[in-house]
Amino acid sequence: MRLIDGKIRVMREELKKDTDEIRESYDFGTFVSNFTYHPHNETQNPHYHFCTMEAIHVLAGSVEAGYGNNWRTVNERQSVLFGLGERHNLRTREVTKSLDFPAATANIAAVHMAYKWIPPFLDLDESDTQLLLKSDWWHADCDSLKIYDAA
Repeated sequence: MRLIDGKIRVMREELKKDTDEIRESYDFGTFVSNFTYHPHNETQNPHYHFCTMEAIHVLAGSVEAGYGNNWRTVNERQSVLFGLGERHNLRTREVTKSLDFPAATANIAAVHMAYKWIPPFLDLDESDTQLLLKSDWWHADCDSLKIYDAA
């Protein structure tokens, strides 16, 4: 048995963005989970993943998941799964009810878990998996991977 400590992430500091979003992240080696307090009327950064799968599980409130003109409401006890390379992000609207979660202040519209993992068919060792879990995030405006010559 191995005990995993969570890491509190204040997204205002991490993203240099005007947000009250707080995440608690857990790194399990080949799997990462983020517990997120999502403030009302906020849209996260649109992005996609080349090699990691991502699922969002709404624990309280609701979020809208999607990209461009294709948005779906994800309510409590629902999840959404994003495929490899699928552009997506999350947004919230107004607070519709008081959330019964520790640290959920009046401006929190949703509490959700994000799960990221490497699909088993990629058959990677743990160090490669760690590298991908930490770096497989691309802003949705990025159409291709570009490698720049430092010279």
